[in-house]
Amino acid sequence: MKMTSNSSTRRRQKRSTNEVSVTRAAIQEHRAVLGLVNPTDKISELKKDKERYYRIFRRYFVFLGRELERKAEMKLSEEK
Repeated sequence: MKMTSNSSTRRRQKRSTNEVSVTRAAIQEHRAVLGLVNPTDKISELKKDKERYYRIFRRYFVFLGRELERKAEMKLSEEK
């Protein structure tokens, strides 16, 4: 009897480990799809990404500022 209960305990533990692995893989996949940072990434990589995003945002805000100026000038010239 002890062997049967011991082997069934091992099977349950293995099944539980497999479920944890599947769950962990699913979470990582969802994080990747959502564009969330993987907690195991290095901080230096995050800093590089942060700097890159700042440059992109800065360019975009400069573009938006120019667009707003251009539209404001067009509106002023239409009023005259």
